[in-house]
Amino acid sequence: MDLSIIVPVFNRLDVLTPCLEALLAQLKAGDELLVIDDASDWPIREYLEELEKKNKNLCAHHLPVNKGQGFARNYGVSQAKKSILVFIDSDVQILEGGLEKIRQFFNLYPESAAVTGRLSLTHPYPSFFSRYKNAYMNFIFGLQSFDVNFLYGSICAIQKKDFIPWPEKFLWGEDTELGMTLTKMGKKITFMSDLEVIHYKNYSLGSLIRNDFLIPFGFARSFWLFQGWRAYLPTFNKESESKFSHIQPIQVYSLLVVLLSIVGSYFFPWRTTLICFLIYLILNFRFFIFLVSAEGFVFGFMSIFWTFIDQLIMFSGAISGLTYHGVKLLMRPIFRLGESVEK
Repeated sequence: MDLSIIVPVFNRLDVLTPCLEALLAQLKAGDELLVIDDASDWPIREYLEELEKKNKNLCAHHLPVNKGQGFARNYGVSQAKKSILVFIDSDVQILEGGLEKIRQFFNLYPESAAVTGRLSLTHPYPSFFSRYKNAYMNFIFGLQSFDVNFLYGSICAIQKKDFIPWPEKFLWGEDTELGMTLTKMGKKITFMSDLEVIHYKNYSLGSLIRNDFLIPFGFARSFWLFQGWRAYLPTFNKESESKFSHIQPIQVYSLLVVLLSIVGSYFFPWRTTLICFLIYLILNFRFFIFLVSAEGFVFGFMSIFWTFIDQLIMFSGAISGLTYHGVKLLMRPIFRLGESVEK
């Protein structure tokens, strides 16, 4: 089974190099590696031109104007010739044997439209915030079941016959929107826990705060579009209605408890805060134990307090996103009505 691997690129030569080297080492004769250069600076173009000369399976396409990751991925699909489309971000390195796992998966499960993976616990950067975010993502994805309703854009594969275009206008959650759209169409998406990539993203305090505000902000659009609230109501017990993307109910409950502890401390100075903090520890106990085993006791202890702050940031992003996207989606029919009147 031959693969079309599509890698959208915008600068960052330092992380693109290990990404492409890992892919080239795993290519088979019938595969093609399509690198979509989204109007990067000259060093990227020069590097890709040299790489093309040495690897006949690699084909680089240079877009004249930067149009974003969604457009680059869709352009890559328009050039792809193989039956399986593999999407990999340019700042990740697929682990050894990853492409072969994708081949074997579709041989075993041809009824699946797509398969998606996760971040490896292995991380190249030593900073606390980088290690924390990487471990958090690895842990949350480790809680997923076999059948899921989301895609993880850093590493996923879709059968070409089932492909629908990536959203191009919406950032911070476009992979979730695509996955949930496919699921709504009756397509099956599978999570493969051992399909892993190393993420070359070095977080600082500021960049992690920005990331953890914007991701929930973007997710809020899909929350409205696909009625994500149903996942947290006890009346919905079907598997297809018991989850929203990769977000676990316990994550949502923890966010609410953190908020309640802040609000409650204003009216009941210490009792409410203490009770809520204990509930918060219970809800996140498995995560903290995981961090201690993966990164050590000091790291796990520091994470107790950072997770509390981080969940406040994520809650702020979610509320802002729900408000913004809710109003925007509500107003959309009005704008369409105005356009039809003008015509």
